[in-house]
Amino acid sequence: MKRIASALMIAGTFAASPAMALTDMPGTICIIWASSQCAAVGWNVGACGQSRYRDAAFPDNGNVTSMSFHWGTYSQNFSGAGNWSALTNVTQTRIGHGGSQVQSRARITAKVPANPHTSPSQYLNMVVTIFNHEDATGCNIQVRYSGQKRPVAPTSASATAIDNDTPPID
Repeated sequence: MKRIASALMIAGTFAASPAMALTDMPGTICIIWASSQCAAVGWNVGACGQSRYRDAAFPDNGNVTSMSFHWGTYSQNFSGAGNWSALTNVTQTRIGHGGSQVQSRARITAKVPANPHTSPSQYLNMVVTIFNHEDATGCNIQVRYSGQKRPVAPTSASATAIDNDTPPID
């Protein structure tokens, strides 16, 4: 009985939260194009990492879109106003052997679905172009991002799995 009550309590938590409190979407990124100037600062096609995307259209994000790239031992965060459908000035914060901020420009050149907040899809795919990446004049890259909404609403099958596989909560 405790398992059923626990499963209902967990499912109720997901159902009760407005818009599932969606604020960001974790995913992966890969560089799919890089200008020749990027090789000098160490960026090439095929480099992949983890990412987190926050859209200005999501509740509680204000009018700021941000995207973080995590390359293992080095991270970058790009943050700028609006939805980046047009070329947008962004602040790039870099953390590796130290920390620094530089100015870049970014544009989301493809986004499916166009509005992930209102789409029933759990997934988002985008192509993002970043100009003067790493503060290197002429180093422009395109990354392909694939992400998933978080938190993900449980399906009836996962609610059953919670009931069968979760120890009782005392």
